[in-house]
Amino acid sequence: NSNSHADSTAPTATHEVVRLVDVAVDATVTAGGTTAGEATSYRVELRNTGPDEAPGTRIELAALPALVDQAWTCTAIGAAACPADNGIGDFDQLVDLPTASGLDFTISGTLPASLPDTPELGATASVDAADPNFVRDNAPANNTDVASGSASDAIFRSGFETP
Repeated sequence: NSNSHADSTAPTATHEVVRLVDVAVDATVTAGGTTAGEATSYRVELRNTGPDEAPGTRIELAALPALVDQAWTCTAIGAAACPADNGIGDFDQLVDLPTASGLDFTISGTLPASLPDTPELGATASVDAADPNFVRDNAPANNTDVASGSASDAIFRSGFETP
């Protein structure tokens, strides 16, 4: 209160401070991916190009169908830290991604005997917009990717098409 000014009758203004990020995933088949019983591996790159850090980012990786003896490894890029160096099965973790950092995952295993037309690995990253992180992704369209190998691609692996 002031002796020279009247108290304001204007409504209180609220401000929301958010972290702005561009979190992206890129998934690729690096070996196999088309034939039942075949050793297969996928690579998933998770990046935060900023401009702010992205704490509490959820990364989910899942093969369809699940690979036999599925395992994963993680390599940190920049100031990021892997939740673990390796593990087995599908991956669903919360990670903190500093600006200009990322995580690289390699998922490997063997394709099971029964396959869909297109075996694939899905990768999804989602940011935490809630309190206390308040993260907003400026480009959410690049937060999901699918790496797939079509069973029809296998016909070109024989080498017969090469003169």
